[in-house]
Amino acid sequence: MMSSPLPAMHDLPDPLDLPRLRHALAASPVGHTIVYAAGLPSTMPVAAAQIRDPASRSGLLVVAEEQTAGRGRGARPWHAPPRVALLVSIALKPPRLHLPLTHLSIAAAIAARDAVVACAPHLAAQLTFKWPNDLLLGPTLEQAGKLGGILIQTALSAQGGLDYAVAGIGLNANQRADQLPAVAPPALPPTSLRIAQGAPIDRTALLIALCQAFAAALERPPHQLRTDWRDRLSTLGRRVALYARPDDPTPVLTGQAVDVDVDGALLLQDDQGRRHTVHAGDLALRPAE
Repeated sequence: MMSSPLPAMHDLPDPLDLPRLRHALAASPVGHTIVYAAGLPSTMPVAAAQIRDPASRSGLLVVAEEQTAGRGRGARPWHAPPRVALLVSIALKPPRLHLPLTHLSIAAAIAARDAVVACAPHLAAQLTFKWPNDLLLGPTLEQAGKLGGILIQTALSAQGGLDYAVAGIGLNANQRADQLPAVAPPALPPTSLRIAQGAPIDRTALLIALCQAFAAALERPPHQLRTDWRDRLSTLGRRVALYARPDDPTPVLTGQAVDVDVDGALLLQDDQGRRHTVHAGDLALRPAE
């Protein structure tokens, strides 16, 4: 695919306000240390390299104005022009990482939603989750688009315990409709906060709210996180198709999304009435019949 010519620097939107970020997050458990770049292939390996330093503190933040090789789940590319999205990775390590790893993506998803609500409270009723780790925005599910996504990476120590975890979070903030990539059904189309509210959003305020909301979510009891996430999970009660990978032409399972278990795995009842516990996969909410 050919890319469009990059805009001149004077035509770009404003960058994130680093002094404001550092002042607001200096004492926060998440975001106290900020690694900032105008552009990176991906924020996640940078965060992983930073947190492996024994002197690093849990909760460090890596943020880029643009990613040239950003990826979501299943190696799906994450496209965004410079200075319009939030493209961040938050690195965590024990003993400040209290949650079970199965709940880390839930905490990140709730934090993303809470950050949007803090900056755009009029959109609260339109925000829902799609299993396992997407944030949707729209007045109805049929009109909803993908606003953001979560990707979790973990590493074990030589002793077999958790060494660190990195939560990659992407949020579509100020993209115009013509700046969002086209996707083929049954994938949900992307959307942005700018499209939803008809005006740009303050990305610096959104990132501050995201770090503060993630810090709060990490301290909440796992059962509360799961309940809040489940209550806004648009997947449940719907007919869905499960694919092993995003580019697979044929689903491995089709049926009804019944519930999620205590670890966040999807309980799916297939067309023969058999119930399956699904821990990973790419889910279509609008499966072709």
